[in-house]
Amino acid sequence: MVFTYSRNTVFENDMIMRLFGFPIPEFTAYFVGFFETLGGFLILIGLASRLAAIPLAITMAVAIITTKFPQFADGFWTFAHAARLDISMLLASIFVIFNGSGGYSVDKKYFGD
Repeated sequence: MVFTYSRNTVFENDMIMRLFGFPIPEFTAYFVGFFETLGGFLILIGLASRLAAIPLAITMAVAIITTKFPQFADGFWTFAHAARLDISMLLASIFVIFNGSGGYSVDKKYFGD
């Protein structure tokens, strides 16, 4: 079930990336999906969370710029409604970059970070 969901999501990302003119959309969809999965897992366990949050913040910024900014033509509130999840994930990534992982993280346990 998880593999089917992941495959459909990557296929949809490939179509979206092709629509917006990204170079090599098949590779880009898997590349972004890999870093989002790996970065999310690293942040979840708290291992190198600041480093893992950097590509996630970049991914979210690119997603907002390429897919949400064109909706400004329909008004600010249309944009805000469409981009609310992307903006939340971008701000969460920025929070992790500045604050690091918490007290129960792998970094804190082994490295004292």
